[in-house]
Amino acid sequence: MERTKKSYKIQGKVVSQEELTIGQDIELIKIFSSIPQADLEQVPKVINYLVEKDLLADVMNVILKGDVSKIKVLEIKNSEFEE
Repeated sequence: MERTKKSYKIQGKVVSQEELTIGQDIELIKIFSSIPQADLEQVPKVINYLVEKDLLADVMNVILKGDVSKIKVLEIKNSEFEE
């Protein structure tokens, strides 16, 4: 199985993303399990919940490797994730 590591430059910080580990999966499950069941039925509600509860940065910290703490998550441009 080929593992692909992707690097991104976001707000001047270099971070990377690759296949998640079991530990990262568990961390994401913990975050998403805090979302009320009714909100899980629609993606916009999930995103709104993550933003309202300041959990979007937590999700990014699990997925991205590098110094994510200095990145303003709500200001990330979509183009910064393009290859």
